[in-house]
Amino acid sequence: MIDSHKIKEKISVKSFMQKFDSYSQEDLEITPHAFFRLSQKQRRLYEKDRLIQVIYSTKPIEVSIHKDGRYAVIYPFEKRLLKVLFEIYPKKIYIVTFYILNKKQETKIGK
Repeated sequence: MIDSHKIKEKISVKSFMQKFDSYSQEDLEITPHAFFRLSQKQRRLYEKDRLIQVIYSTKPIEVSIHKDGRYAVIYPFEKRLLKVLFEIYPKKIYIVTFYILNKKQETKIGK
């Protein structure tokens, strides 16, 4: 694993939500890189609007900050877990990438 992708600290969901909720939906942008992990079929299923819907309608179950400063946020999603990486700046939030965790990755959540 790349060192900058390692978890520096876990923070409370409440703390993250207070920060996240201080931004409007217009302040949220999805980078082109965000979809690189998905196949063409998955890209049609998990388009921008669907991702935003999940983020705004689902409470995260875990939040951590990576050594590179990105927020790794885990959401329940269709009987699986969805990991979304955010970069948060004073006036913008960027979704850097997202993906559905595999079974092995899911076992590490909450530990």
